[in-house]
Amino acid sequence: MIKIIFDKKENKVIAYDNNTQIGECDFIETEEYWNIVHTEVNNSYQGQGIARKLVESVIENAKNYNKTVIADCSYAKKIIEKIIVEVGSTCTKVDKFDGKNIERIEEKTIQFKKHYNEDKKLRESDVIELIKIIKDAKSISRNIYVCGTSIFRTLNEEEKNSFLNRFKNETGYDFNIISQEKENELTVFGTTRFVNGKVCVFIGGGGSTEIAIYDKGIKESVNTKIGVIDVMQEFPDLAEDYATTDIEKVKEYIKQRLNLPKEKSDILILAGGGHEKFARNSGIKYEENTLYKDNASPIMMDIETRKSETERYYKAISLDEIRNRVNDPDWWYATRAMCAFVLVVAEEIGSKYIIPTNIAMVYGLLNDEN
Repeated sequence: MIKIIFDKKENKVIAYDNNTQIGECDFIETEEYWNIVHTEVNNSYQGQGIARKLVESVIENAKNYNKTVIADCSYAKKIIEKIIVEVGSTCTKVDKFDGKNIERIEEKTIQFKKHYNEDKKLRESDVIELIKIIKDAKSISRNIYVCGTSIFRTLNEEEKNSFLNRFKNETGYDFNIISQEKENELTVFGTTRFVNGKVCVFIGGGGSTEIAIYDKGIKESVNTKIGVIDVMQEFPDLAEDYATTDIEKVKEYIKQRLNLPKEKSDILILAGGGHEKFARNSGIKYEENTLYKDNASPIMMDIETRKSETERYYKAISLDEIRNRVNDPDWWYATRAMCAFVLVVAEEIGSKYIIPTNIAMVYGLLNDEN
């Protein structure tokens, strides 16, 4: 009978067949991590899943010691590494987690919400493209978690079940539809990991908007089933080279439809993905984030700069020029609408500073799993 024994004193897990040792998994302990450095199973016992059980035992026992597991061992690395795929109404984000660091390995624009509005159903080419992303991710890790947000929440039961069954059959993975409340909570966790004071977190997407006031916990949370694609239907000129609609008109349209928090905050953090990318590639002005230290939130701007730069982005910055020099031109379709959302929220809460990030749900998802 095969037994798996954890030996904390020796920093290893050992596999026995009766009293004969047939394999082991060794790790080095640091203040934060258990680093698996070696996994080995006797030749005559290979192919029975024993090596996986050894590594999984290290992972399970690490939780009891509040340790994170990383791996220099190539076999253990394949088990520990996770792929998190977040499928939004406009942007699909693929992140790799190696037990220690999160790396964005792909960001693909798939216009699920826009095409659904046009076709009154999920567009076949969009579903095919998503399934291909998952199949391609298998070459990196088989440990894949996939979740979707606003557009998938709005599907009727028949549409939803048809899509979920197809996705499972063609990829081998479940597609998890995240509620608006949970999306808010998971994203706020990621954006506020290094924040000590009061902030407002804005999560803007193609089909929904989530806003939270955070002060050592979520103090107020408001959600709305409206996103940038809804605004683009009303003001299609925002996707042209230069906008013809005045920014104030767009802001008024949003303000009449958006649920806004009652609390105020000097700092507005932009989350949900893409805000830092927008700032760095659009030509608007920004500076180093001096309010708090977070490698995932490196830049900021004051509110007056954001207002004047948004006006310039509507009237004086060529969207066609941006599209011609970036590798994801379709992503820029609703960026002017998003800028209007940001100003509506910033002005309502009395924000003095705005911090654009690319942070989405991945930090919260990994924390929930742990």
